[in-house]
Parts: sequence; C-alpha cells; structure tokens
Amino acid sequence: MTNDKNPVNDQPENPEPVMSSAQRIIRSLGAMVVAGLFLAAGAGAIVFLHSRAAAELPAQLAPPVVVATTTVEILPGYQRTGSYVGRLEPARQTAVAFERAGLVVNIVADEGGSVRAGDVIASMDTSQLAATRRQLLAERRALIAQRNLAKAILKRQSHLRTKGWSPDQRFDEATSNLAALNANIDRVTARISGIDIEIAKSELKAPFSGTVAQRSIDEGAVVMAGAPVLTLLESGRRHARIGLPPELAGTIKAGQDYTLRAGKYVRPAKFISRRPDLANGTRTVTMLFELSDADDKIPFGELITIDLKSAVSEPGAWVPLTALKEGRRGLWTILVVYGEGSTQVVRSEALELLYAKVGQAFVRGTFKSGAKVVSSGTGRIVAGQRVALVKE
Repeated sequence: MTNDKNPVNDQPENPEPVMSSAQRIIRSLGAMVVAGLFLAAGAGAIVFLHSRAAAELPAQLAPPVVVATTTVEILPGYQRTGSYVGRLEPARQTAVAFERAGLVVNIVADEGGSVRAGDVIASMDTSQLAATRRQLLAERRALIAQRNLAKAILKRQSHLRTKGWSPDQRFDEATSNLAALNANIDRVTARISGIDIEIAKSELKAPFSGTVAQRSIDEGAVVMAGAPVLTLLESGRRHARIGLPPELAGTIKAGQDYTLRAGKYVRPAKFISRRPDLANGTRTVTMLFELSDADDKIPFGELITIDLKSAVSEPGAWVPLTALKEGRRGLWTILVVYGEGSTQVVRSEALELLYAKVGQAFVRGTFKSGAKVVSSGTGRIVAGQRVALVKE
C-alpha cells in the first residue's frame, strides 16, 4: 500500500509569520509611550482647570459678624431676693359662747355684721332666774324682820341683866339668835348676788370690736354651757402669719418696717413676734407681722407675700439673660470674645446658673473676670466664628 501523504503538504495553507523577540519588545515600548502621553495630557488638563477656577474665583474670607458685648466681673457673692408666702388672719379670733345652759331667745348679730366691744349680741331666757331672785328677796325681808325682833330682845335682856332681873343664859340665847339671823341674811344676799351674775351671763357681749364670721345657732335653741354661738374676728388689727427659714428668721428685727403683698394690694407692716418652735411640715419659723393699714379690702385667709433679701457667698458674675445659650445635655453656655482686631473670634464657655432675676442671671463657669461676653444675638453665631464688636 502506498502512502499518499506528502510531508510537504502537512503545513497550513496560510501560515502566520513568526514574531521575533525584538519585535515584541518594540511593540510593548510603543504601547507604554502612548499610555504615558495620554496620562500626561489628562494631568495637564486637570491642572489647567484648577488654575482657571482659581483665577475666576479668588479665595475670600466671610466678613465678621458684628456683636454687642458686656464685660463681666467675678464677685464673691450676690444678694438674693426670696418670696415667702403666708396667710392674713385677725389679731384675735374667738367663738363666743354662754357660760350657762339655757334657751336662746335673741341673737342681734348675723354673719358679716359688725359689732363693737361690749355690745349685747345674744341673750337667753331669764324668767326662771328672775322668779328665784324674787323668792330670795322675800326670804331676806323675812330674815331682816326677825333680826329686828332679835335686836330688840337682846337689848331688853341686856337691860334686865344689868339690873340682875334676868339670868345670863337668856342674854346669851338672844345674842346667839341675832348672830344666826345675820348669817342667814348674808347667805340669802349672796344667793341673790349669784342670781344677778347668772342673769348678767344670760346676755352675750362682744369681747372686742370685729366682724361676725359664723353664726352657729338661731333663736329657740337650747344650748349647753360653752356651746359656740357666734365666731368673731377682730377688725381693728390684722396679722400676717408667714413661715421663714431659720437662718433668715434670725435677721428679722422687732419693730422694723416691712412691705407685704396680697394680689394687687401692697401694705406696710411691722414685725411683732415669732414662735420659738419649727413647723412640722415645712421646718420653718412662724413669724407674725402686724399690718399698719387696718382696712378690710384684703379678706382674712388671703395669701400674703413678703420679699426678703439675703446674702449668698457663692463667687460668680452677673450676665444678661439674653447672653445665655442652651448647651448640650441641658447645660448653659455663653459666648466669649477672644483676640484683638480682625482676629477676634468667639468661644463657648460652660457655666452653672445660680440665680436669676428680671433681665439678669448670676452664673459661675469657665470664663475669667474681665471676659467680653456676647450679650445678645447668640442664636446667629457659633463657636469659632469671627466677630467684630459694636462701636460705642
């Protein structure tokens, strides 16, 4: 069998040319050169754009914000004004009552009515007492008649005794009889005086001038001794009972003038006395002030206030309330200006609020004495911002 394949004919019809090593190196170098040219061109374009933007928009700093400032000074303490509340009450208040039991027949005063000291404001039935008094008067008249006879007998026995016509026993009996009658007359007279006292106590008189606050019974009621009939409030003098802290109560001086407030009314008052104990609930000292003006425009029981100043030894400084700025976690801050001229900036300083009053607050914090604090408009600036001070 013959072999039809020709070794020459085994090669492909279009054979690719074989690339030498030198050619491969040349091609790689060319590609790298082209890539470098592209990178250089891109970098040049970026630099050109930046330079053009810088030429068109030159850098400018924002103008400083004009602010008003106040200079604060560190003080060793401050004066604190505290308001303390009490109640207005009458100087004297009593529930008047009869000293004996009986039937009430008349009450001349009513709630809200005014009475004067010594006025009869209620009365009881005295018919039984009057009858007993008449009986005692008749008994005393009988005793007086017997005494007159006893005196005559004693006089006769004394005359007979001097003559020796009567024994001493008769004289002694006459003397004893007269003494007994005198004693009986004195006893009856005392009983009549007791009846007169009971009749006098059947009329209830006002112990002082004042106003009837409460009427407890009406006519026709049978009351026991000591049962309240009317409650009187003295209108001539008015007291304010106010509780003060012990350390502040010690600064109040007797007779010193003070000012009390009750709603829209302002009244002068004088301190008159203090209780020696502490109130159980409030642990305060009860102080009594007497109002100089005794008018009745302020009703009893109205809340009444006294404003007292006290020194507090806590170092700090006074700043305007408008300078306070709310910080983190409920703390307060202020903005302090640092630097000079165009380099002035604000920084935030933490502080503690000790006391506040109208328009001002006493604070302590991380600022120093003489610091320039932004006094208003703190909401439009932030820490680190440039500022300029208002020209005075």
